[in-house]
Amino acid sequence: MSTQNTENQNKNSSNKPRRKKKRKKRNGFLTFLKWFILIGIIVGLVGTGALLAYVNNLVSNTAAIDPSRVNDLLDENSVILDPEGRVLETIQKDGLRTIIKYDDISPYTINAFVAVEDKTFFEHNGFNFVRMVGAVRDAVFKGKRVQGTSTITQQLARNLYLFDTRSERSLDRKIKEAYYAIELENFLTKEQIIETYLNTIYLGSNSNGVEAAAHAYFSKDAKDLDLVESAILAGIPSSPYNYAPVRTIKKVNVTEDHYIIDDSDDLYTIVYNPGVEKRYETVLYLMKANGYISESEYQDAVSIDLRTRL
Repeated sequence: MSTQNTENQNKNSSNKPRRKKKRKKRNGFLTFLKWFILIGIIVGLVGTGALLAYVNNLVSNTAAIDPSRVNDLLDENSVILDPEGRVLETIQKDGLRTIIKYDDISPYTINAFVAVEDKTFFEHNGFNFVRMVGAVRDAVFKGKRVQGTSTITQQLARNLYLFDTRSERSLDRKIKEAYYAIELENFLTKEQIIETYLNTIYLGSNSNGVEAAAHAYFSKDAKDLDLVESAILAGIPSSPYNYAPVRTIKKVNVTEDHYIIDDSDDLYTIVYNPGVEKRYETVLYLMKANGYISESEYQDAVSIDLRTRL
């Protein structure tokens, strides 16, 4: 019996240190985890504080704006009239532009631009955080570039107040853009923001704003644009060269494959741009998906020969 007890004691004594080591190992890991979390929180707070201080300093030194006078920043055409009130000549500085009010813009046009550029425009306060998170997620997990996150308000802020640096992707420019977007949202209604945006954007063919583009492409006022014409215009801003419905080329470069829109000039010919079609269909799809048009309206619009509308 004593021999068996001695063996049991030896076994038990040999087991004790083993259990103690395991406990030490486990306790050591928990301690490391606690310190890791604590350090992470401290670094996060310090980093957040530093970022807030950086943003505050940058915003404090950013030029103030007066959102109530946004239209004063836009160059508008001047016209010379004859004694009968007929237009003799249009004088322009940086392209054609005629500033119009919200009520003078076709609802089709407003809906088309909102559907393709910023579907939550009438709900957000200047930023689409879901869109931003999605873009960052795609950048991290799919290797895509962070892009397409700007709301209509942010685009307007960039075009009005950061025009010279609008192509930069610097942190400073992004922060200033965000600051100006907040200012616009605080002082202007959604109708005023979309009105100014649609008077500002470049739409190809030397046209700034939807009124100038409506006359350039369709010879009508913006208030009279229909679904097809509005969808064509809404597809242009992301790439005016690729998505404008027409191109102007030298006569010597015209071939039998070109569909000619206007051949009256001595040196240049205006031809149809087939690149407009895919983008046009995308705009219509987004309008349908966001409830702006019905299935039957969508089907009718996608079957249109765009060449006949110019």
